[in-house]
Amino acid sequence: MRRVSKVVVFCACLAIAAFAWANWRADSLPQDTVVDRIVVWKSKRQMELFSKGVLLRRYIISLGGNPRGHKQQEGDQ
Repeated sequence: MRRVSKVVVFCACLAIAAFAWANWRADSLPQDTVVDRIVVWKSKRQMELFSKGVLLRRYIISLGGNPRGHKQQEGDQ
């Protein structure tokens, strides 16, 4: 009986942690921030946001399985 309750507690903790991780809000920019340049580095899988030449944020991004070359058509993955 004790083993079952330990498993239930572990599963509940795991579910809470997964919910918290999925709903965690990333550090956002202030509301009045103006982004005037966005640079995407496909090979590094990064996106950079600039305002007046100053780097504001750098994000890791997903580009699909094979992000090489130019986009050919909408939905080309």
